[in-house]
Amino acid sequence: MSRTPCFFLEKYNFKSKKYERIAPLVWNWEHTEREPADLFPFNGCHEMFSIVEGRGGEFPDMNGIHQDLPDDVSEEISNIFIKDCKEVSDYSVGPHARYFTYADMYIYLLKYPKIYGWDEEKEKSGKMRNPLFQLKERVDAFLEVEGEFCWNYVNEMSNIRIVYWIF
Repeated sequence: MSRTPCFFLEKYNFKSKKYERIAPLVWNWEHTEREPADLFPFNGCHEMFSIVEGRGGEFPDMNGIHQDLPDDVSEEISNIFIKDCKEVSDYSVGPHARYFTYADMYIYLLKYPKIYGWDEEKEKSGKMRNPLFQLKERVDAFLEVEGEFCWNYVNEMSNIRIVYWIF
């Protein structure tokens, strides 16, 4: 079954005292204009979705996952969430917003670089690379393109967060 992920990246701006969305602009050939790139447009990553939805079950729990939109979420992301809520007829299946910081994700991946995979009969099939690395690599690429991923990014890990919902 396919799922629809909506992931966004924000960084706190100390000058404006607000979180701001980080999204490189990419060319949309269909509309002949530039638009923000999707942070994580892939819909078949169910292991990763289980981890970030806080229902890892067979996967280790990740600390730092907050429920609901943050109070200080950027207006742009808030508007997208409101639009998505209106489009979903059955709210019980989503969207349910969550968020965590880059630091939370980084610590989790340092602690669990490999996790047990599962075969079709739901039996452990050995250790595999943690699927959350897929999201981290996309976040790193966005930060690098936007010029945010510099030598000092280690001090900024708690000021960068991933806001998301999956339905």
